[in-house]
Amino acid sequence: TCVILLLGGAASAAFLSLGIVRTKQENNDQFVHQANAWIYAVEMAWRDYELFALWIHESCFESYQRRTEIPIQEDVEGHLGFCSRQEFRSLYEHILSVGLQFQSAQFLPNVTNDELAELERQSLLYYNQNYPDDVDYKGITQTEGVGQQRTFVKRTEQPFYWPVHYVEPVQGNQGAIDLDSYFFVKSQRIRIDKAVETFR
Repeated sequence: TCVILLLGGAASAAFLSLGIVRTKQENNDQFVHQANAWIYAVEMAWRDYELFALWIHESCFESYQRRTEIPIQEDVEGHLGFCSRQEFRSLYEHILSVGLQFQSAQFLPNVTNDELAELERQSLLYYNQNYPDDVDYKGITQTEGVGQQRTFVKRTEQPFYWPVHYVEPVQGNQGAIDLDSYFFVKSQRIRIDKAVETFR
């Protein structure tokens, strides 16, 4: 009886240990498979975002030189060398049509201090006509305070600005409109400097 119990116990322990090892290996294999699938999905999503960011830049950035044949008082965006608001909206709708999901599409041009007043005048006119109840346009802004106490105020005078001049959709992203990204976060300033220096 003791031998039978001993052999039965040993056989049970062997089967149990083999089952545990196999289950552990299956779980490990499943985890590795799922992790690889997630890594691939993130890499593909990142490539999509890079592609569409490049598409926005390529479609909207027309010239790094000021287009003096276009009077700034008539068309500030054309004078500064980038696309119109209507072209940017159309571009945003094309990107949405392929199913990419994102919080907002933005375009940040370089604006010098002597161009600021006209850019703000035309922007105020645009938002008053098209979003009178949604946008309280303040011009190029900066933030003050921290966390939930952060407020948007008129930007202090600078030699140049990198505002979020176009943002789509406008609803839900009003705080980003003409926010001077160059002075908003130090890491953003580093990225802008690198982009300007390397054209990448």
